[in-house]
Amino acid sequence: MDLPFTLTEGRDGTLRYGIALWYRVLAALIFAVLAWTLAAQGEPPSIIGWLFLALSALGVLYEDRWSFRRDGVEHASGLVFASRRLRLARESLDALRLVPHVRGSVPGSEDEAMENSRALSGEAEANPYGRKGVLWKRPYLILVLDARDGSEYSIDKVPARNRDRIRGIAERIAERTGLELRA
Repeated sequence: MDLPFTLTEGRDGTLRYGIALWYRVLAALIFAVLAWTLAAQGEPPSIIGWLFLALSALGVLYEDRWSFRRDGVEHASGLVFASRRLRLARESLDALRLVPHVRGSVPGSEDEAMENSRALSGEAEANPYGRKGVLWKRPYLILVLDARDGSEYSIDKVPARNRDRIRGIAERIAERTGLELRA
């Protein structure tokens, strides 16, 4: 399962793209229910109980967030108290891109080129492969941040059916940072 990301704007004008608040609330609720259930048993929890409690705690404490400002970009991922941070100055950034990727296609093939163009265009026409193609071809769009040194940073990967939403997010980020958006 992919974590649901949302774009929010802070009071200082910073755009934050990260794990949705409802997901954090749900993870905290699951942790609280598990903790209450294990405490109410009256006997020490089993190893499995402790494992589920620890995994739910990790779900609450995990962060994956991008922050976009006029002067640069910051990415934080990992546990809240021990996250890995990457800071990129605006001068080191080149552009934002939406890159198509179709799971189940052969890289460099004519079929891949056709599927990539369908993913980017948001074509809603019937699947040319019939029902079977739906099961093994999965079109995605990847929001990529390009740096001037040739580095690429994948910000998010969403199903191509969410093309309009990810494009809107990319446009807001490009506007805030002053970066060019390439399709």
